[in-house]
Order: sequence, then structure tokens, then C-alpha cells
Amino acid sequence: MIGSVGRIPLMKRKLSNKGQPKFHSWELVASSVVEGIRSGNIYVNFGDSSTILLPSDCVRAVSEIVPESAIRNLLLKCLLDAESQSVGGAFATLSIIAGAKFQSESFGRRFILENLKNGLSSMIGSVESNIVFDAISIAGRRGKVMLDASDVQKTELTYGTQVCRWKPPQSFFEAVGQSKISVQNCKVVFIDGIIESVAECHKLFQISYETRTPIVIFARGFSEEVIATAALNVKRQTSQIIPVLIPFDEIGINALGDLASCFGSEAVSSDKGQLISNTDVSGCKTAERITASLSATEIEFKNNMIDDVTRKLSARLSNCDENQSKLIRQRINSLGTGSVTIKIGSDKKSLSGLQRDRVDFGLRYVKACMSSGVIDFCGLTLPITAMNSGKKCSDSFKEIVQKCGAILEVDRCG
Repeated sequence: MIGSVGRIPLMKRKLSNKGQPKFHSWELVASSVVEGIRSGNIYVNFGDSSTILLPSDCVRAVSEIVPESAIRNLLLKCLLDAESQSVGGAFATLSIIAGAKFQSESFGRRFILENLKNGLSSMIGSVESNIVFDAISIAGRRGKVMLDASDVQKTELTYGTQVCRWKPPQSFFEAVGQSKISVQNCKVVFIDGIIESVAECHKLFQISYETRTPIVIFARGFSEEVIATAALNVKRQTSQIIPVLIPFDEIGINALGDLASCFGSEAVSSDKGQLISNTDVSGCKTAERITASLSATEIEFKNNMIDDVTRKLSARLSNCDENQSKLIRQRINSLGTGSVTIKIGSDKKSLSGLQRDRVDFGLRYVKACMSSGVIDFCGLTLPITAMNSGKKCSDSFKEIVQKCGAILEVDRCG
């Protein structure tokens, strides 16, 4: 159908004498892009810096060097579809279009991490590959690796981030007018009870105000007066008290002690004759950063002992019945897991965004390889899922191009 968009008319363009597109020309286009990437001959310039594009950047490479046309846009769509289905799918698609052979019945093979690291280095570069594997090595088998979009001067790996299920009451966020609150170098206080009035924790508000020190309180409950006062002070940027609720239910009954143990701390309790108003804040643990949101609370504490706590809880699973095992697993899950946070520095200037994309690719690449196995393809190591999505999307591209008799394109002269 011929139509128009705004004032720019659309027109048919005959791609061959017989009304059929010449697919072999697109094989040559794909082949030139793949060869350019593999030989390091494709650059991208950001003004203040430039870099060689790698296999993980193949979508950008096609967008940068292939002249705009309807078929090029179709190719980009296929590459993006393949990448959304599996990391590495875009490069697999482009390579198969270029004529590389792949048997769809192939199965992923096992690997060792050193080989996987070498394969990833070929995809995203040695610097980014080292960042990914350093983070994985620190996090360990049970940990998590997260990529933070926060602005920092230099790239860094922060260990000890714990994401637990406990969070401030929703009314606190509503009163503050934000969905996320983050504080740095904050004191952490655990209260095994409900704080019913501001008078009970007035000392904590006063200390936070006088020393400009944020205080995060984990407690069984908070009155509306306490929540409203904490929110008002946060908005005014006077004292910073963040109330995190751990209710007294079948999981929360032990969760407060479990979480305190992760800090190597203990909860203030009236059962031990302790008063909230007498809490010695100077003796409390200091977290590097705590970020509370509507879904969870992230705790960044370099001396985090969550591995020891979960190990002790896990050891009890073999000596309890099914109901007790379920509760213990829920306690472990509520604590979250220890993890490593990757922060990409702004010292790379315009390349910081590209480096973050490559690290993100690397994290997804390792996960895909571990879940599906790998395959050697054109001298690269790719997850088998990437090859499956590449085969599917390349076949789709070939079929569309071979069957269509005309392509609607923008007439740049009209």
C-alpha cells in the first residue's frame, strides 16, 4: 500500500529486474559488517572519544555504517528481536545472514570459567570482561551481581549489598513524596518492639539532627505520628530517620534477630530491660549505604555476615520437619542475599554508556551460558540460546526479503 507520513511521500523501489530483491547483496552487507567487527575496523566516534566496535555492539555497527533503507531497518528489527530472546542473538543472526553455518540440532556443551572468560573478552573486550568476572568471583555461587546506574567518578565494585524484603511503610513514602530513599554512612538501630510515640525516639531524632547522621531504624512497628514526623524531617532535610518495618508475624518474629546478626549486632528489647530512649547510637553499626523502596531495602555493608547467618539457618534444614523447613527457607529468602554492585565511572566520558552496555551484556551472557551451555561459532563462544534465536530471526529476515516484490521507502528528494 502506498501512502504518506506527514509531507514525506512513500514510494516503491524495484530491487531487481524481476521484481525480487537480491538477497545475496544483503549477505554481502552482513558479511562486511561481521568482518569489519572481527578485524577491528569499525569505529564509533562520540566527539570526545572513540572506540572499536565489538561483536556485542553489532546492532550499533549496522546502524552506524549501513545506509538507511527499509531493508536495513528490517534487519535492525530482526537483530533486536534476536537479542531480546537471548544475549548474543543479534551477532548470531548477523553472522548466519552473512553465510555462517549452524546446525539447529546442536546442543550446548559444558565449559570452565576461564574459557568462558576468554569467550566473553572477545565479545565485549578485556576490560569489561574483567569487571564482570571480578564481580562474579567476589559474589560467589550464592550471591548476586547488580549493575548500578548511579554516577561515580571511577568504576568500582561494591561488596556487601544485601537486598531484604523488609521496607518502610507505604505511608512514609507517600508523606515524603518519593518512591525511593537512599542514605549514606548511616547508623543502623534494631528495636524489638513498636515505637508508639515520637517521645520514645526523640533522642534518635536529636542525634541525627545534631551530627547530620542518617539513622535507619528496623522495628516491629511505628505509629502514624512517628512515620509522619520522620517523613517531615526528611523533606525538610533536618534529621534523617528512616523507619523500616519488620512485623511480628511467623517470618518476622525471627527476621529482626536474623537481620541484626547480619550486622553482628543485637536488637534493643524491653525484655532485656532496655529502653529506646537510652539507645547508644555511637555504638551502633554503620552501613555504607541503605536504599529503601516500595519493594525492598538494599543494604550496603562491607562487613556483612549474611553468609554466616544463612549457613547456620541452612544447617538446621536437615533436622526439622516439613513445616519448619518451609519457615526456615522463608527466613533465608526474606534476608535476601549478599551481592556485588558494579558502578561504571564517568571518567570514561562519552564511552561510559557503551561500557555500561557491555557490562550488562556480559552479566546476561554468563547467566545464559550457565543455564543453557555454550557452542563454538565462528571462533566465538556463544550460549546455545543465542544460536537458536539467531537461526530463527535470520530465517525470518531471509524469508521476508526473498518474498517481497517491493519495499516502501522514504523518498528523500520529494
